[in-house]
Amino acid sequence: MRRFIAVVALLLCASWLCKPICAFAQTNLVKNGDLASGFDGAPADWYALSSDKKLTKFSWSYTPAGGGVLSIANNSRTFSSWHQALMLRPGIYQVTAEARVEGAMPAEGGANIAISTYDGIQLISNHLQGTTDWRTISFFLVEDRWGDTTELLCQLGVGGYPDTGRASFLNVKVLQVESMPPPGVVRFDLRAIRGAYKDQLHRPDENVAVRAVGIACGIVLLGLLGWALAEISR
Repeated sequence: MRRFIAVVALLLCASWLCKPICAFAQTNLVKNGDLASGFDGAPADWYALSSDKKLTKFSWSYTPAGGGVLSIANNSRTFSSWHQALMLRPGIYQVTAEARVEGAMPAEGGANIAISTYDGIQLISNHLQGTTDWRTISFFLVEDRWGDTTELLCQLGVGGYPDTGRASFLNVKVLQVESMPPPGVVRFDLRAIRGAYKDQLHRPDENVAVRAVGIACGIVLLGLLGWALAEISR
């Protein structure tokens, strides 16, 4: 009976430890990144926000031949975006999408993709301005701790740089990569950014009570795992 209980405990520990890894083991960490799923004009796993809803029209379309497309149309200067909740484990990621823009202003926010963080930072790709056919926009993200990244955005205009026109997005991806990108590629290192702006940001890891609870839970889990292994060995 003790051996049986030890095996069950070992299996439970393994499932708890493997669950976060399995959750992020998929190729594309964006849910419905190909935009193939949705209902009644709304894409699954995405939601839309605008600084002025009266000036913006959001749409989603899908065809078997062309795939899914997110669209934003700003009738006047504003900033609008499609959002998806996103949390990443520590690692290096490439954030990428294909985008095009029609009738945007030549020197404003344009069409772009971005990552929002717990600290209130928004990390933004290169901007497509004016009228531009489909292009790949992307950047690399160095995530050093759980919980920093909160959202992925596909936007037309940004805060402080509102824009007009129409932007479209497809093939939205967040891919974990094995090594740092080559020099010259757009890259955001969250540890370095926090160090540069530490006096202006929230500090989520300074809550001693939360960290203590996390450490205690980890010790309990490791103790349970060690006991299970010892019982099985006996």
